[in-house]
Amino acid sequence: MTGKQIINGTYVAEGKATFNSYNVSLGQPIDTLFFEATDEEVDYAVSAAFTAFRTYHRTAHPDRSTCLRTISSEIEALGEEL
Repeated sequence: MTGKQIINGTYVAEGKATFNSYNVSLGQPIDTLFFEATDEEVDYAVSAAFTAFRTYHRTAHPDRSTCLRTISSEIEALGEEL
């Protein structure tokens, strides 16, 4: 984990403020510091999502299903690392 946001396929972390996440099962903070997104990063993320939606909403449902199953498999393959 880098603590950065991934926006439109790019890692970004322009914000100076950071925060911790917690491992609830251990009740302890995770070592990685996460950067708060700036207003500009949020605007960029919204713009990128809108652009992606214009293409994605025309995708056939079976293709969407294949995409989501692939993402699911990759997440599950991370196992304990996640």
